[in-house]
Amino acid sequence: MKPPSQPVKTKGAPKKVKSKPNDNSITRSPSYCEHVDKCFPDSPTPKLKKSQKCSNKGPRLRKPPPTPIPPQVPHVSTPILTPIVPKVQNPTPIAPSIEEIVNVVGDGSCGFRALSAMLGKGEDAHELLLHDLTDELVNHKDSYTRVFGDETKFQSVNEALVPWGDAYAPISHWMRFPEMEHLIACAYDMVCIDLTRYGFSETFFPLRTSYKSN
Repeated sequence: MKPPSQPVKTKGAPKKVKSKPNDNSITRSPSYCEHVDKCFPDSPTPKLKKSQKCSNKGPRLRKPPPTPIPPQVPHVSTPILTPIVPKVQNPTPIAPSIEEIVNVVGDGSCGFRALSAMLGKGEDAHELLLHDLTDELVNHKDSYTRVFGDETKFQSVNEALVPWGDAYAPISHWMRFPEMEHLIACAYDMVCIDLTRYGFSETFFPLRTSYKSN
């Protein structure tokens, strides 16, 4: 055995070798600017331009546009229309001549009911009045056919004078003007006046006899 050519150091711990940075390490490598500052501490650090600063940044996330607030529509209340029944007012020129106003049942036969009441027979005797008007119409068919102008209107008036048995008479069985005014004037030998608010008022005289003075 030969002694070693160099003395072996037996004192002191061996020096630690710096480990190389691992790829999985959390620490980052120093940048170029940090390396230059370490080697030349007295030299000023060069400033980066705005374009260089922005080059290292990722894409910006744009904020979504604000949701427009819908305009407020003012609340408009819907008016509720209610029918207004006017009070009975007498026309001014004939007001002194009105002696009586009769309110009859509105069952579709109100025209015949009013005529029966005005003749003094009572409102409920309107069916008897229909028979009187029917007899006048049928017994003088030729005269009323000429007055009405054709056979069709004569038949419609004749059917309207048939008593209606149900509670409410339809329009076809109502008292119609001016067709039935001649029947009323002739059947009861009186002047029949049709007063209208809109349009022309008409006066009907008996066709075969002279009317009474009263």
